[in-house]
Amino acid sequence: MASSKYQLALQIVGMVDQSLGQATNLTKKQMREIARAAAKASGEVKGTAVSASEAFAKASPGIDSMWGGLTKAAGVATDAMKVAAGAAAALGTASITIGSGFESAMSSWAATAGASQEEYAAAKKAAMDMGRETSKTASESANALEYMALAGWSVNDSIKALPSVLRLSEASGLDLARTSDLVTDSMAAAGVEIDGLSNYLDIAATANNKSNQTAEQFMDAMIGVGGTMRNLKAPVTDTATVLGILANRGVKGSEAGNALNAVIANMTTGTGKAGKKMAELGLSAFNSDGTFKGLKQTFTELNNKLSTMTDEERQVAIATIGGKEHTADLNNILQGLTTTLQDGTTEWDTLAASLENCNGAMETMAETKMDNLQGDLATARSAMEDDAIKLYDLFKTPLREAVQEGTQWIYKFGDLSTEYLEEAIPTVRRELLDGKDALTEFADPPPDWAN
Repeated sequence: MASSKYQLALQIVGMVDQSLGQATNLTKKQMREIARAAAKASGEVKGTAVSASEAFAKASPGIDSMWGGLTKAAGVATDAMKVAAGAAAALGTASITIGSGFESAMSSWAATAGASQEEYAAAKKAAMDMGRETSKTASESANALEYMALAGWSVNDSIKALPSVLRLSEASGLDLARTSDLVTDSMAAAGVEIDGLSNYLDIAATANNKSNQTAEQFMDAMIGVGGTMRNLKAPVTDTATVLGILANRGVKGSEAGNALNAVIANMTTGTGKAGKKMAELGLSAFNSDGTFKGLKQTFTELNNKLSTMTDEERQVAIATIGGKEHTADLNNILQGLTTTLQDGTTEWDTLAASLENCNGAMETMAETKMDNLQGDLATARSAMEDDAIKLYDLFKTPLREAVQEGTQWIYKFGDLSTEYLEEAIPTVRRELLDGKDALTEFADPPPDWAN
């Protein structure tokens, strides 16, 4: 029975909107006003035959008072939200979406990089410059900066590297974030410093153009084999040459990197069956002073030894040195030394020459790739996003303040709702007991105003 009266009380005080949220958003004073109005109506009903509509009319002043207080209390939060809504209409959804997305990406980068306010401002300018001048948006540039930060690059190095990484993304067609991730990881594996970035990206572009692999596959391969080559102090161009030879025979990406890594390990450690076979043939990958002879010389000396063997002896030697899983890979590398092209040069020498003289290859590739209508449209879209971010920056402070103020009112509503339910509602329920006859008439039969 108590539960029924409680629900009935809520029904009355929430007459305009029967949701629990608004029905309980009242002050104790307002709740008591409506209760007293109902009780007064009840007193009059006891001595006369007052209709349901008349009883409701007696209670209505309290209801009106309650509703006025409710709307006033909600007004502050509503006004705050109206500010946000009005600004949204003025700016346009796209500007807010793009601007806040860029802001979020920059905040994520700043947190990862531990950037100061000055560094943040410099990085934001760099990202927006790229968004205005290239086919990549400012948000994409911010994401690329974060991958550089994850790789441990300083803020200044990241800003310096951003244009080059962006151009490789344009040249290769790779997503900018993926490009940044691959560049940082493969450079770290190969031991390439930031000062060598431009040349390294030229090598990646040339590997893309002069062998049967993409720049992405080349960098994936470098992640797998770069550490071994770095320890041997082998030039990146030498490693790229061998990876190109493998790619031309269908071995690409991480598969190629792992294959070359395994073959070189067998030829340089001096242990196991491979080490014994190398010693048996009188071969070593190192000079008398312990320095690595280089990839071409090491493979050439092996190939010269194999050239004097029978087919059977050759196959056994390659299988022993290359290992069970990489016999075909070693054989593919050796073929690159002997395959002659139309101009009379070997595949190895031709590819090596292209990689050693690749200055500007990435820039040329990017310019050619973007020199079309699709490239123009991509640049235009990126420039439009730059404008949207600038527009958002003009209004983001009042927007944020409005949302934050509205959020505080949401918190207050939650706290006060609990308080009112615990304190005000029981009081209303007790005071309404005196008016139970009137309340019953309100509920059953249905009041005139409900018909």
